[in-house]
Amino acid sequence: VAAHYIVLTFTHALSFSWLFFSLPHLQVLRQFHAIVRLTPFKLEDLCAALASEEHSKLLSEIHIGLLKALLREDEAQQVQYGPLDQKDSMNVFLHFYDTVTWPENLTVYLSNDPLANAAPLRVLQSTEYPFTSLENRVTVLQHLTNSVLSTAAVRDDLVNEGSLPMEDHCRVCHKLGDMVGLEELNFYLLA
Repeated sequence: VAAHYIVLTFTHALSFSWLFFSLPHLQVLRQFHAIVRLTPFKLEDLCAALASEEHSKLLSEIHIGLLKALLREDEAQQVQYGPLDQKDSMNVFLHFYDTVTWPENLTVYLSNDPLANAAPLRVLQSTEYPFTSLENRVTVLQHLTNSVLSTAAVRDDLVNEGSLPMEDHCRVCHKLGDMVGLEELNFYLLA
């Protein structure tokens, strides 16, 4: 009943087919919000941002978060975007962006592999992204979310799903120190 209500509520903003194309992206962004470093948001907000012809802060934050996650993955894999002597100038261009300049930075990032990124590059180079059609926005968003899903951070998150991270403080006295974790209990490491 709730899903039917959501669909009926957004028929004016999105057609049924585009609504269902946006649901997987929302699920990826919600599931891995810590990796993408996004504050969780509602389906209604995503649909409104995708359907709007105007600039959307949410859409900018989503793209910036996905781009930053991909750049962090590339840094972890020691990927370089140019000759070693020009490394810093390339990184400056890729890492300094805001809500106005991110489309150009995204175009430069994706142009590093024009074969794998052909569909989103075609959209970014032929339109004034993000001021484009819903179909183009979904194409770019789909490519970015699929790329983030193939990162090591997502794989690690899926492998460690359900397990608690190791803590470096005592749950009883809250002091920091060397801890030994056994299942759900933490104990001091005796010297």
